[in-house]
Amino acid sequence: MGFTFGFTEDDFSDDETLKNKNIESKQLDSVCPLDNFQVPSNHQPKLESLEEILRSLANLTISFTTSTTIQNNIVYRRELFDVKHQLMTEDNIGNDNDEFQILLGDTNEDLKTNIYEGGLKSWECAFDVVDKLSSFANINEYDKIVEIGCGTALPSCFLLKKIIEDKISMNDKPAQKKLDLILSDYNYSVLRLVTVPNLILSWASTLSVDILKSLQENRDQERELQANEIFLSQNLLDTFYANLKSNNITLHLVSGSWCRDYIDIINGVKTKPDVTDNKTLLISSETIYSPTMLPIISEVIIELQNCGNQNNLALVAAKDIYFGVGGSVADFINYLEGKIRDGTNIKYRIEKIDYSGLKRSMIEVNST
Repeated sequence: MGFTFGFTEDDFSDDETLKNKNIESKQLDSVCPLDNFQVPSNHQPKLESLEEILRSLANLTISFTTSTTIQNNIVYRRELFDVKHQLMTEDNIGNDNDEFQILLGDTNEDLKTNIYEGGLKSWECAFDVVDKLSSFANINEYDKIVEIGCGTALPSCFLLKKIIEDKISMNDKPAQKKLDLILSDYNYSVLRLVTVPNLILSWASTLSVDILKSLQENRDQERELQANEIFLSQNLLDTFYANLKSNNITLHLVSGSWCRDYIDIINGVKTKPDVTDNKTLLISSETIYSPTMLPIISEVIIELQNCGNQNNLALVAAKDIYFGVGGSVADFINYLEGKIRDGTNIKYRIEKIDYSGLKRSMIEVNST
């Protein structure tokens, strides 16, 4: 296995722990790292079609699991074995493809640089973000929500569920405010196999039992659905799509690498014509694990956070140290400090999360 996010200090020698704790950030270059970053041709960022992804999911029965966070928030996510089953039954992906082999688990790798970035699995910090978001009194104040490196997108799924439930609690009054929900992942396959299915699961959880049952009719299979299964009928998918519109939610899906073009795509989505009127919430969980990519993701977060509205907020969740990989919260903070010394108008606040032996942090980044 290339690495795992789940190690604790007990799994390593004192020397290795000390080495990782003393990692120092590289000097900030005068040229922005985004300006020198070369993106592989097959991973240039681009907007993907939600309609196309929904068509690829039509008439599938998917298995899911229900998880409860430390603060008793409920999230739904597609089972990993179910994803692998779908991949094996599809015949339009070459079996010699490196990404395909990793997705199937044949290589025992959590990620592979420039090929796959670990998006099929749900990592611990995503649950921390869900709990953080549950404390937000009025998520509807944001015009745009962006999840960077979303993977299974549990935070965004939780927010979608919360927004729809809030509408239901207001006696089904039409939602007036428009929301742009932008989910991005390095791999299109991750968006198709887990991101969108998990969004559908979260939306489906807001429906009554009778309505959900009626939307799954015309299932041409003898075996009855289990409690942890849902049939993605065309009717169900059409209703999901229609409900997004009726709630004034526009879902944008972006695949590919972080770079200047990526920032342009995100900034190109404007709920309101004047960019300064668009209040944005950025979510980035488990994305600062690579020392090589740290300057890139840091610049993306800083530039998106600093674009437009002064009340934009970025939530960055991470393990304090990524043993075996090299990244750390300390490196990220050092990078932010360097930018502040250079005159960038940002500030940050760190919240330590000590629910387990695996130390984690939540960093809030704001404009000054």
